Amino acid sequence: LQTELGEPEMLKRGESALFIDMPISFPASFHQNPLFRKITPVLAGATMGEAILSRATNGRYSIAGEAIGGNAHSCSVGGEDIGFDPATGWFSGPSDEAPMGKAAVFRWFEDVIEFPGSGHPDEAFPGSDSYASCGMRATLQPMTRIVVPKSLLANRKAYLASDER
Repeated sequence: LQTELGEPEMLKRGESALFIDMPISFPASFHQNPLFRKITPVLAGATMGEAILSRATNGRYSIAGEAIGGNAHSCSVGGEDIGFDPATGWFSGPSDEAPMGKAAVFRWFEDVIEFPGSGHPDEAFPGSDSYASCGMRATLQPMTRIVVPKSLLANRKAYLASDER
C-alpha cells in the first residue's frame, strides 16, 4: 500500500519530532484534545521506547532512539541520510550489506513508525541491523508521534545524541 501511496510528508524540512512506545493506548481522536497535550510530558517520561526523527533541509531524515526490555536488555536505533524507497515503502539508508545498496530503517503510517524485525536481524531486511540493534529480551515496538513542548523535544534530542545513554 505504501508503495502505491508514495512518500508520506512526515515532517517539514528542518523539523524534528518525538515518537514514543505509547505507555497507554488512547483513541486517535483524543490526541487532538487539549487534555492530551497537557499529559504528553508525563507520557514521554513513562515510555520504555523513544525516537527522535529529524528532517534535514535537503529532505533526508535522521533518527536516534532507544528502548528498554526485560532484564534491562536494550535496543538502539540510529542513522542519517535516510530517504523514502518507493520500491519497498520503507525509509532506507545506505548499506553495503543490502542488495540494492540501501537497508530499511523504518516505515511510517498515520503518525506511527515501525522498525524492520522489531530491531532484531531479519533475513527479509538485509543490512537493517546496521541501523538498529536489540538485546535478547528487548524490541523496538511501533512508536507514535507525540507533540511535546519544544523544550522537552530539545532535551530528549540532546540526551539521545549524548554518551549518557
